[in-house]
Amino acid sequence: MKPRIRSIHIQRPCTEDWASMDRAEGQERYCSRCAHCVTDFTVLRDREIVDQLQAREGRICGRFTRDQLDRVNLSLRPEPQPSTWRSALLALAGIACTVPPAVATAPQAPVAEALAQSQQPSAMHERQAGTPLIVKGRVLKESDGTPLDGATINFGGTNLSATTDAEGRFQVDLGVLTDLPPQIDLAITREGFLPLDFTLSVTDRPLELTISLQEEDFLLGVIVMETPERSYPSTFKRVSRWLPFKNRWRQPERGDASGPFVRSPDG
Repeated sequence: MKPRIRSIHIQRPCTEDWASMDRAEGQERYCSRCAHCVTDFTVLRDREIVDQLQAREGRICGRFTRDQLDRVNLSLRPEPQPSTWRSALLALAGIACTVPPAVATAPQAPVAEALAQSQQPSAMHERQAGTPLIVKGRVLKESDGTPLDGATINFGGTNLSATTDAEGRFQVDLGVLTDLPPQIDLAITREGFLPLDFTLSVTDRPLELTISLQEEDFLLGVIVMETPERSYPSTFKRVSRWLPFKNRWRQPERGDASGPFVRSPDG
């Protein structure tokens, strides 16, 4: 059985370009330099990464983000077990300092005001369905302002989405929605960049956005996995310390001159 993984890291990051590698099966790409497949772990959850590494054998090359490795290693740390005496003291302290919980009273005026506002018809719902309401913009690289193609913009709570063209532009008509909310959550994603989420306040006028994405900090290379050192029961250690003294204090047998109590022939 493979020992439990204690931590993972990439000791020598590789400088090969991930985008230039040939696509292989599943989440892997083929590196022609080392003639080995590299697994993209950035699309997996932390628990899935550990399970996959625990099941695989041999050399594993992978692609991670730095914060992803930090999260995985943090999850692999064993939780400290509280000592018995400390738990007892905490329990006694909790009994001695028990205070009846205060009953929270919510103010009634703000609740009534919010209820009255919610019952008022929204100005956005009064607009005629089918009237064009264009939301357009560009997605750029944050570091140098380069347009990003292939970025996906998802409008939360709707079935609308868009993909940027070669100039990083996109356009969506919100007027096709029969029930237009006053706010929409936008999620922008692109391979190689950190995802961006923000809330868009919808008005009755067209909107033009400029969105900047930050590049992800990736690590690529051979994965080094550390496992806990082998430990032995404490009883074995006590027996091991006792064994060297066993022959030292044994009674010598007849004709045995190796014991410490055997006299020499000289008397």
